[in-house]
Amino acid sequence: MAAALVEKVARKSRGRAARTIQRQAGAFRQQLTRAIHADATAYGRVARALRQRRPRHVVPALRRAIQVPEQVAATARRVVRLVRRLTPLSSAVWRSDLTCAIQLAHASIAGSRALAHANRQYLRTWLRRR
Repeated sequence: MAAALVEKVARKSRGRAARTIQRQAGAFRQQLTRAIHADATAYGRVARALRQRRPRHVVPALRRAIQVPEQVAATARRVVRLVRRLTPLSSAVWRSDLTCAIQLAHASIAGSRALAHANRQYLRTWLRRR
């Protein structure tokens, strides 16, 4: 949602820099949308490996379940940088959208980091039991 808001404001702004930001925000929006499916798939693989008691599949599945939220956090940090670049280029009318975008991006970073940390802790626990 943060990337989509940035994309919208950039579309309403003028100048070559705003067009560049619009394209970048669109690419980030697509990446983050794909990450939703990647995260669900990663979670499903972890759950399936645990349910089927397939230890050799648990570790790769957990590693992927760590990797996806780390990628989301990295992309959300890029969205924050886009907001900072776009703010001086946009009309004051759109500032509330940019405020929402930056807050949503920060929430995404925090949530993704927490998820990656929890999965990393579970992986460590799993490896100690083996």
